[in-house]
Amino acid sequence: MNAERDPQLESLFAPPAHVDDAGFTDRVLARLPARRAVNPWWRRAILAGAGAAAAAVGLGAPTVLAAVQGVFTTAVTQVASGGVPVVSLVMAGLLAWSAAAVVLEERA
Repeated sequence: MNAERDPQLESLFAPPAHVDDAGFTDRVLARLPARRAVNPWWRRAILAGAGAAAAAVGLGAPTVLAAVQGVFTTAVTQVASGGVPVVSLVMAGLLAWSAAAVVLEERA
């Protein structure tokens, strides 16, 4: 390791000095329109719909499931040591992601 300090190199990595803009940034931010209120039920409905669609595709439509399994079967039929079909893992991940998104959205 190089114990020698180079002042020129350190000046390049130093945080930039404050640039006084005479209040320009504050004036611009004050003139921006207020954020539109978004109904939280719309977000929940979209997330729930996406989760339901994923479940319907994976569980309720055998032809789609067979097609997806066929695609994965040609590439990778099973996870290396677990013996679980890849489609099942994808479906479980989609459902868990949707559920987590709904729960986290309720906390915000």
